[in-house]
Amino acid sequence: MAMNRGFSILEVLIALSILSTTIIAVTLLTLGMPSMLANARTHAQGTLLASQGFSQEIARGAEGFSIKNLPGPVIVDQFHTSISKDLFGDGEAAKITSSAFWETEWGQGRASEVKGIITDYMHAKDYACSPFLFGKWESPITQEVPYSFPQLTSIAASRTRIIAIASSTPGFNDASLFVFNIEAEKTLPAFSSSFDIATSSKVGYIAAVLSQDTLYTLSAHTCTSAECASLDIFSLSTESVMKGKSVSLPPARSITYQDGYLYIGLRGSALSPEFLIYDVSSPLLPIRVGSAEIGDTINDILVRDAKAYIATTDNSVAGNKALMVFDVSNPYEEMTPLARSRQAGAGISQKLTISGEILYLGRSSPLNSKELYSFSTNNIQTSISVHDTDSSIAGIIVRGFELFVLTRTRIDRMNIEDEHNPFADSTPLATGTSGVALACAGARMFVATNDTRGHLLLLSGL
Repeated sequence: MAMNRGFSILEVLIALSILSTTIIAVTLLTLGMPSMLANARTHAQGTLLASQGFSQEIARGAEGFSIKNLPGPVIVDQFHTSISKDLFGDGEAAKITSSAFWETEWGQGRASEVKGIITDYMHAKDYACSPFLFGKWESPITQEVPYSFPQLTSIAASRTRIIAIASSTPGFNDASLFVFNIEAEKTLPAFSSSFDIATSSKVGYIAAVLSQDTLYTLSAHTCTSAECASLDIFSLSTESVMKGKSVSLPPARSITYQDGYLYIGLRGSALSPEFLIYDVSSPLLPIRVGSAEIGDTINDILVRDAKAYIATTDNSVAGNKALMVFDVSNPYEEMTPLARSRQAGAGISQKLTISGEILYLGRSSPLNSKELYSFSTNNIQTSISVHDTDSSIAGIIVRGFELFVLTRTRIDRMNIEDEHNPFADSTPLATGTSGVALACAGARMFVATNDTRGHLLLLSGL
């Protein structure tokens, strides 16, 4: 027998619950549409403001690279806008970030950003190591400059010359300074001339720096008297190298040039301050204008934006001066360190370079130490990143967005845009050789290595 069945009370309640939920959802959707549309319009306005800020920075062209202070945050209606610029290498490239911030109707923070890379390619020839002349470095092509050297200690490079120096020679009359002319970007450097520091000594040079047609070198003398080494100043031409001036110094270790001033680091001594500054606006008439007591040997000096960054051999906790910063805006005034720091482990600070606002420090490689550090130029106490190269660092160079690190056994190429995955590739040095120094000229890298004799290698991305 068929039976007619009606709805139970439970089923009726479930049906009413579904119906009421649907009505509520439709009501909320209808009431929320204006807010959703308003927030969408706000987001579009924020993105437009960020895009406009980015476009305005690009429109500044070459002038934008020489202006370090960007406009501060601006409030436009409900939006807070800002622009930041992070320089790379010598400053020939910059990452621009234009941002707009606002709050939704529900009090939630929102942001829109437009990012991009701009390059000062119109002035690429003015940068020492610009990658924008001949394209990106892909796979290094290694060539050896066909010349036999003594044991090399350093090299210096410009767009037109390569200088190689040796700290000692086998014989009394052997040359310790070698000059090569770069005749074209795609040819090997051509040997130009050489120089013997003194026919009565086997001592050569420990460090050198180029400024246009003037070469500044430091004698490798390690004697203990107050004035036994020298700063030698050479005038260079396409045909010859001529020594124009010698200045007596205590034993020295490092040298750099910036904007008419020569910065010299001495070996640690109680007889003289280790940090010296010379005015060389007249290259053959150097005038000592400033100094600072460090208390230890200065392995490297880097000057940027009126600040001198110094790497010393003191890695003691008490000294706390493995890395130091000085204000050199007025070298005639007494100088005291703005900041100092010491990194963990037994490694000794050896090499420095800067890319924009990031300072890189390379150290020696004893046990339980890291070798490669990066810092903000405004804070050298706290490292941004730390890398283990397992080999002492002999040279660091930034070229565009790439960091080249020469160790005793290889050359690492790193992507400095990506701190999470920085390593790109590695080029091993020949078996039995040791990396000594690294220099850059345009689209090419020059590497000094030693084994039974000195080698000068050319690494090219062409």
